[in-house]
Parts: sequence; C-alpha cells; structure tokens
Amino acid sequence: MVAVPSSGPNIAVDLFRAGIRFCLGRPVLTLVALNLLATLLVYIPLYENRDGYLHLSFSGWSLDNIYRYWDGPLYLVVAQTFYDPGNPAVEAFADLTPGYYAAHLPGYPATIRLFSYIFGYANGMLAATIAATSLAIWVLYQLLKDLGLSRNALWLGVVFLLLPPRWLIYHSVGAAEPLFILEALSFILFFRRKQFWLAGLAGAAAVLTRSPGVLLLAVYLVLIAGDYVRAKPRPSVWSVAWQKLLPMAPFAAAPLLLAGLYQVQYGDFFAYFHSGDNIHLSGAPFASIWPSVLGYNWSEASLWIYLLNAIGILLLWRNGMRDLALFAGAFYVPLIFVAHHDLVRYMLPIFPLTLIIGYERLLCAREFKLAVLLIVPAIYIYTWSGVQTNLAPPEAVRQLLAAG
Repeated sequence: MVAVPSSGPNIAVDLFRAGIRFCLGRPVLTLVALNLLATLLVYIPLYENRDGYLHLSFSGWSLDNIYRYWDGPLYLVVAQTFYDPGNPAVEAFADLTPGYYAAHLPGYPATIRLFSYIFGYANGMLAATIAATSLAIWVLYQLLKDLGLSRNALWLGVVFLLLPPRWLIYHSVGAAEPLFILEALSFILFFRRKQFWLAGLAGAAAVLTRSPGVLLLAVYLVLIAGDYVRAKPRPSVWSVAWQKLLPMAPFAAAPLLLAGLYQVQYGDFFAYFHSGDNIHLSGAPFASIWPSVLGYNWSEASLWIYLLNAIGILLLWRNGMRDLALFAGAFYVPLIFVAHHDLVRYMLPIFPLTLIIGYERLLCAREFKLAVLLIVPAIYIYTWSGVQTNLAPPEAVRQLLAAG
C-alpha cells in the first residue's frame, strides 16, 4: 500500500500540534503564546447589554474601540508629531493645546513609530503594546528564576497576564504601562545581577516612558549607600563611583535630554510641568478615597488596592526580598497622596512585585488556581465592558489616523 502524503487541513493540524509541543517545552514561549491568546480574546467582538440582559456577540470584527481607548490616541499624536506643534496631527483634538502632549513621554510613542513602518500607526500601537507585554513576561520569568521560584514561574506568569483585570485591559490597548513595566522589571533584574550598565540603560528608558521611573534611581542610590555602609572592609568611594554610580549616567541624563527636546519643540525646558496633566498629587493622604476630592463616595475598591499592595510589600520584606520591597514601596508611598479615580492603573507597575512575587505562596495554592479558573469569564466580561468606555471621539481618531 502506498502512503498518501498529508495535505490541506491535515498539514495545518500537524503544524498546530507541533507548535503546541514546541511551546510547552519552553515556558517563556508558552507564556508569550498565552499572551497573544489572551489579547485576541479581548479583541473578539464585545458584549452588548440589551434590555437588561447580557448577550455575547461574535458576529463581526472591529478594533475601533481599542484604537479609541484613552490614552492610546494621545500617544498616537506624539508618535506622529514628536511634539512638533505645527504637525497637522496635533489638531485632531481641538480642545487640547500642543503643550498638553508634553505629559505623554516619548518612550512608548517611539516604539509605536517603529512598528508603524510595518503595521501603520493604529495597528503599530497595538503591536508595540503586545511586544512590550511579551518581553515583560520574559523578564519577569527570569526574575522569578533568580529568586528561586522557577518551579512555579509558568503559573505565576499566567496570573500576571490576567490579574488585576485592569492590567488585562492595559496590555491589550494603546498604553505605556506594558513598556514601563518591562523597563522597570529589567532595571530590577539587571541590578540584582550586578549588570549596572544595563540597569542604567533600562532606567533611562523607563524615565523616558513614565515620569515615576525616576523613583528607580532613588531606590538604587539608597541600596548602593546601604551596601557601602554595611561592607567590611569598606571599599573606596572612587571604586563605588566607578563601578556603580557611573553606569547610572544614562539614567541621570535622560530627563535632561527630554527637557532639551521640549526646549527645541516648545521653547519651554519645563514643558512637562506646564502641560497640566502630569502630577496628580494631593496634600491629603489616601486622596483617592476622599469624596470631596473625586466627587463620589464609592471608593471601597481603592481601599482594597491600598491594603493588598501594602501586605504584598510587607511579605516581600519578611521573605528577605528587601530590595524588591523598597522598589515597590517607593512607588506605593507617593500613590497614597494621588487623587485619581483610576488608582489601580497607577499601581500597575508594582503588581508584578507585590502580587505575583509577594503573594507567590497563595497564588500557587490549589484553591487559588481553582478560583482563578472560575473567575476568568468574569475577568473578560469586565474587560469587554471596560474597553467600551473611556473612549476618544471617533471623528477625532479618524482625523488623527488620516493625518498619519
């Protein structure tokens, strides 16, 4: 009997099975594949609420709401203009002044511009987000291995993709958070490996993506000073400066280079501070809970966010990961004084430390795994509803994409 070679659907099935086997033997690739799957499920046509009942619709494909989700369109403006006030794309949102975009730092728009040469600006924005999330997963996996948590690293990576639910939204739309988390985790990983020049470059990238990135340098200096004081015999100041401080030169120079860019484009060295949408600090502690600050009383979720992250920081400290506790704490303390209804978004950069690493034992319990499996549908219902709100005007986005 002559064997008939496989063709058509059989080849596709064989390739699919081979791909699954290949990924399962490589945990990081498995996580990247799961990230792509998780994001694809977000893009599936969103749910509609008709007559008070929830109905799922999978009748057509449209990424319109994904493109329009704030602050993605604002980063698209920067990607197209790089702060040039005379660029037509600046006029897409007529109620915003050119200087307003100085609050949206160039790190993420630069990656959008890079991907735009292949996918165009709108899809390039999403490609930049997905790529940054995939790399963040890889860095987190390396960090977990260095911490001796490799046995549970695959599962912890899965949790990282889904929790908190707000994070699922922000690593599926146009947002700087995935790139910033990648850079912050890279800084921490390189610091722990004593690869200080790489840490300096990661820190420079972080501070050009989100302004809180400067806190990484502050914690670094505290940790270096602590090591110096405890060292016996104590090394010379010059050796510490050469080996540990000089590598931070790119980090320290990055804000000055950014201010120089603003000086060239806006004629204002301090344009970031004059943008009107940069720092949401309030003089009152736990300002995101005060009804007089936000105008409503339903702030219980913010209390839980504060509590869970505080516990996570303390768990890191108790478990001997005091450097991670300090990095997380440096971001957490200022957020006590932030007045914003979307507090969880500001907390996202520390969740890989406080939630994934701090609560590692709880997250790996059988009961928690079962609970996550049960709650996944609810996470996606939340996400599908979330990406239908907080949207830029459709006409403005169309004008923006036409200008690009």
